[in-house]
Amino acid sequence: MKPTGIVDSELVPLDDTRIHPEDYELARKMAISTLELDKEDIHDEHPSLVVLAFMHDPENEKKLAELNLKKLPSNTENLSDFQAPIGTS
Repeated sequence: MKPTGIVDSELVPLDDTRIHPEDYELARKMAISTLELDKEDIHDEHPSLVVLAFMHDPENEKKLAELNLKKLPSNTENLSDFQAPIGTS
């Protein structure tokens, strides 16, 4: 599942964003949802790999805009952090 050209030092891409570390799991769940992945798809993968795959997806902004936020966990108090443009910090 590793995107082409990605090196291991990039496996914590959320460190370079405005997203607080306490919200990394929510960001991962959002990436899993937007990429329409199942648990089997990410089993045995680094937890942040799905975030990298999402960040390198050419349609990530469109997919994020279409994300049904009501289906995510109720812990969305910092949701505005996730709605900032992709790749900004």
